[in-house]
Amino acid sequence: MAFPQTFRAYQYENYGLLDNELKIQNNVPQKELGADQVRIKVHSASVNPIDYMLLEAVGQLFLSKAPSTAEPFGIGFDAAGEIVEVGEDVKRLKVVRSARLASTVPWTSSLWR
Repeated sequence: MAFPQTFRAYQYENYGLLDNELKIQNNVPQKELGADQVRIKVHSASVNPIDYMLLEAVGQLFLSKAPSTAEPFGIGFDAAGEIVEVGEDVKRLKVVRSARLASTVPWTSSLWR
């Protein structure tokens, strides 16, 4: 299955006020899928208080990594969509019509279906 070369995402490159730092990026390049990763086509996502609190205040206190221009953070930890690709080492998940995910920090996530 062919995937778009880019996708849209809300991202931030610095900690600060949501209104100043959060931007929609329309051309985020797709990364090569790792052997232990899955690709999800997101149909809907939510923003919870912890999402903007990490951006505005507590992220710089609790996260071991900081957002940057080279590696911006995405916002939002909860989403629903479909698994459209799985890495070669992924054994318990497969391409399915629906999936839910929850991320623990802006650069990782967990998946269940």
